[in-house]
Amino acid sequence: EIVAERWAWLDATMRYHRRPISVITEALAAAGFVVERLVEPLPLPAMQASDPADYARLQRLPAFLHIRARKDVIRRATRAAIKEA
Repeated sequence: EIVAERWAWLDATMRYHRRPISVITEALAAAGFVVERLVEPLPLPAMQASDPADYARLQRLPAFLHIRARKDVIRRATRAAIKEA
């Protein structure tokens, strides 16, 4: 799903894709990656005073997803060894 939101603080309309986390992580796994860390950053408490509505929304619906993933070289090496056997 493509979402367009007006971000007043940037004076811009931002467009992004909203997908379930499982779709993202399964795509990484299918490409041979292992997820080491997944973080949905939340707004800083100071934002509550300056923009209470967006603060409340971002507490429920994080706007960003940070993923640390690495190629699964062990699994790849194991598969290669099995094929050779």
